[in-house]
Amino acid sequence: MSARADRLVVWLGDAIVGDLVRTRANAIRYTGRPGAGALTVATDGTVETWTPSFTRAWFDGLLPEDARRTAAEAEHVVTRGDTFGLLGAIGWECAGAVSVMPEGRTPAGGRYLAMSDEDVWDRLDLLPRTVSDVDREVRLSLGGAQDKLLLARLDSAWQLPLDGAVSTHILKPEPDRFPGLAIGEAWSLMAASAATLTATADCVAPTGHRPTIIVERYDRRIEGDTVHRLHQEDGCQLLGLAPEQKYPRDLGPRVASLRRIAAVLVERADDPTVELGRLLEQTVVNVALLNTDAHAKNLSVLHAGARTVALSPLYDVAPTAWFLPAQSQVALAVGGKWRIGEITRGHLLAEARSWDMPDREARRVTMQTLDALVGGLAEADRRYPTTPPDMRAAVEAQLTRLAGSAW
Repeated sequence: MSARADRLVVWLGDAIVGDLVRTRANAIRYTGRPGAGALTVATDGTVETWTPSFTRAWFDGLLPEDARRTAAEAEHVVTRGDTFGLLGAIGWECAGAVSVMPEGRTPAGGRYLAMSDEDVWDRLDLLPRTVSDVDREVRLSLGGAQDKLLLARLDSAWQLPLDGAVSTHILKPEPDRFPGLAIGEAWSLMAASAATLTATADCVAPTGHRPTIIVERYDRRIEGDTVHRLHQEDGCQLLGLAPEQKYPRDLGPRVASLRRIAAVLVERADDPTVELGRLLEQTVVNVALLNTDAHAKNLSVLHAGARTVALSPLYDVAPTAWFLPAQSQVALAVGGKWRIGEITRGHLLAEARSWDMPDREARRVTMQTLDALVGGLAEADRRYPTTPPDMRAAVEAQLTRLAGSAW
């Protein structure tokens, strides 16, 4: 294998920040370029070369998971589990501002293919199967296990990004085994938006096609004719954990936890008080809306400066405990409690205390969030009147229980 095939260039926005190299032992190692921007707050910013284990964990976080990853490997003829090979094939447009590209390619070299609305719905209906030869030119990667399509919405028209062009929207068709999930997620985000900052989303259901949730990417900013990438890290990346560690099995000091994410915010945020308040808002919302899937990759930070971060808007929220009644445990413990139906205001207060958040502030944020959700549910009902009534009733019961629980 040539040296060229063993090296990928890592970009942050429109600047090269480092190189990803595959060693003779088939390990991968990231080396930052001198004076370049930092990819992560998980290091102290002075280490230019990462260990192979940290490199694999962090860059795996840019790739799809489970069946979506297997399908991408098959589509691009990449050996199963070959992180380096898959990044070279589809890592040209990722979450945040990172692009991982072969030498000689640049993020500005992408192009778009115009798509009609019917083209989009047909393509969504066929996921996860390949729909045309042009798929080999789709070089986009986004974490998660759910099927999704990344598109750009430019001049009021859909565009399919090719060769690493920037996307602006994520489209997630409803899984056949979870009818109602698309509208359930849109309804949940609408309700949550009354209580905290959320990603902007909508649910559409064109006649004859699967219901689909359309989410505007919060890690993109459009100025005129230019789409800018905004650097972000998910909770696993900023804690130095591999994607499969997004669900901790205990409360150990090195596993994913709200407390560890809060500690990063305290250390790196411009205003830790504001960021901890937002983290508590998101935690209250997830518990109240029966979201048991708020794992470490569903919490992210945006890089606001060279070594400064801010909590991202809330995303991927749905009443998963209603769709999967057997999944009664939250993804990240709250105040040491795992069962979502047993978490009280007292557990929320205990969790906030573990972040060194003052009791008075934690109580205020908790009650303010719960109160706002009451109006949020009503607004979500108006926007999505066909939301499954049993799901809505389950969420209302959880919100009422939580609001009246003991401190």
